[in-house]
Amino acid sequence: MCRLKGGLAYSEKQIRFLFEDQLEVVEFRPMREMIADDGLFGKQFLWTAYLKKLRPKLSTPEARLLLANYGFSQGDEFKVPCLEEGKIVLEKK
Repeated sequence: MCRLKGGLAYSEKQIRFLFEDQLEVVEFRPMREMIADDGLFGKQFLWTAYLKKLRPKLSTPEARLLLANYGFSQGDEFKVPCLEEGKIVLEKK
């Protein structure tokens, strides 16, 4: 997993590059300004992003062969409960 190591000086291009293999940037925009009474934090000069986890690409012949070796066949449905440091955990639905 990519660690940003703190700091606020990341551009949209840098954020997209850092997460390109794990997350899709759905929205990248300035924060909405919040007042202290809201109980929320938001400053318009800062950016916020809505990121979506990418689905693993399992359509290649190699991936289909690998899945077949573990008991999956074409048309099987499975869920991916977690992606960790190069590991994919598959569970049949």
